[in-house]
Amino acid sequence: MSAELHELGYRGSPNNVYRFLRPYRVGPTSTRPVTVPPPKPKIRVVTGWIMRDPDTLHTDETQYLARTLAMATGSTIWARCCRAD
Repeated sequence: MSAELHELGYRGSPNNVYRFLRPYRVGPTSTRPVTVPPPKPKIRVVTGWIMRDPDTLHTDETQYLARTLAMATGSTIWARCCRAD
């Protein structure tokens, strides 16, 4: 499309054409909102959650810990052995 516009006398770059037409494109890239996954907790943070008394964890920390341990099967056994009681 930018080549056709250059033939008609357009002096701008192809990137300008792309940026101008981007909002008018029809398709999944323009209609779907972008969802960003939550950042992965660092190993040190997860270790701290495992070693702390479960009663002192906040609810969001408990949920993150449960999700993290559910993803790694070997870590659940390790967490049970190291859990502060």
